Amino acid sequence: MMLDKALDYLKRGHFILLHDSSDRENEVDMVISAKHVTPEHIAQMRQFAGGLICIAVDDIISRNLKLQYMHESLQQYSVDEHKDMIYNSTKYGDHPSFSMWINHTEVKTGITDYDRALTANEMARVAEMPEPYQINYFKRMFKVPGHIPLLKSAPDLIKTRQGHTEMSTYLLRLAEMSPVSVICEMMDSITHKALSLDKAKKYADSNRIPMLEASEILNHSKIYA
Repeated sequence: MMLDKALDYLKRGHFILLHDSSDRENEVDMVISAKHVTPEHIAQMRQFAGGLICIAVDDIISRNLKLQYMHESLQQYSVDEHKDMIYNSTKYGDHPSFSMWINHTEVKTGITDYDRALTANEMARVAEMPEPYQINYFKRMFKVPGHIPLLKSAPDLIKTRQGHTEMSTYLLRLAEMSPVSVICEMMDSITHKALSLDKAKKYADSNRIPMLEASEILNHSKIYA
């Protein structure tokens, strides 16, 4: 099963590719454990994916850290002239998963490969702490606004929303790892659109990276629910 292979790759600190659905974004993301991500991995995402490099956090950690969705925060704090700009749902029917944008306090600018890897590593560290210590460390050691968006998983993960945010953290839960991932959409510099499924498969094959379909994850969740 491709799912088993993908879990093995995640456990060993390697990339997997994850396709959501042709009925949704129809995008393929590069996914890796935040605990294992290195500056070299960030560089690979920049060069061969090219989308937005994000940190996805599961629903339990999100609650412990009191994270809010960005669109909810903006509705609460924006001036009236800006409120019509805020969208609560995407064109494919989901709500945005963006929360706050962060930097770890030890980074310099926050945008370098080194800095973004450090910020991701430290978010994984937060997830491994006992619950009472998580929010105190988070508030003390991270600053906003930063250079990496935190993506807040929906409650109950893929039972509620089937985005890359929820699927990547669901996989890390299955792998019994810190449920914090780094994800990046794969773009096509020729068509200037999302990388097609065929091209993503060729990249996966040539680099020996497992490519997983959302349908296999969803089928697994139904069997073991």
